[in-house]
Amino acid sequence: MVHNKYDLMISIYNRKIKEHQVLVMLIQLFEVAMRTQAAIVLSNKYSSLNQDDWYFLPPSNAKHRKLQKKISDRALMLNQTIIPTTTSIDMFNMLMMGDIQTIYEANWSDLKSLFQNTTYKHNTITPLHTKAMFDARFERIKQYRNKLFHSNPGSSGWHQIIYDIEEIMVQLHYNLKDAINNIDPHQKIIHLQHSY
Repeated sequence: MVHNKYDLMISIYNRKIKEHQVLVMLIQLFEVAMRTQAAIVLSNKYSSLNQDDWYFLPPSNAKHRKLQKKISDRALMLNQTIIPTTTSIDMFNMLMMGDIQTIYEANWSDLKSLFQNTTYKHNTITPLHTKAMFDARFERIKQYRNKLFHSNPGSSGWHQIIYDIEEIMVQLHYNLKDAINNIDPHQKIIHLQHSY
């Protein structure tokens, strides 16, 4: 009898470890996609034609200035030096999740077109029409991420986080099924809503 309880306990423990690992991976995919998309869009907006030089140019407006300052402050905090060969992706990779959220909020008018898609691979998807819709999802993901990364995710809420991440990522035409295929190939942990 004790052996069966032990096996049950180990089985539950192993399931929780897999859930934790897959959720960490999913949130990492989300963070990378959010950083990359913002870096590309904002670099294209503020850089010289066919260049990635927005950080080194005189700011064209207050949002550009704030973005340069955000990167500069984070580089200083991390004791990093930004040189002309540093790419926007490298710069945005220095940012924390809260920094990325602030950038999306401050630059929503430039970034919102990323989230206005209505179809992806023959799926009908719901656009994130308003900044408030996007902000609510991003905030839930960030809060859950912080709990998860401090090993306190709780037993509830992760289904909503998976849904929120998928809805944002599908807007970016990011195929999560391909990304998770080798980690959770039978989708026992992550149940995606769209067919890919």
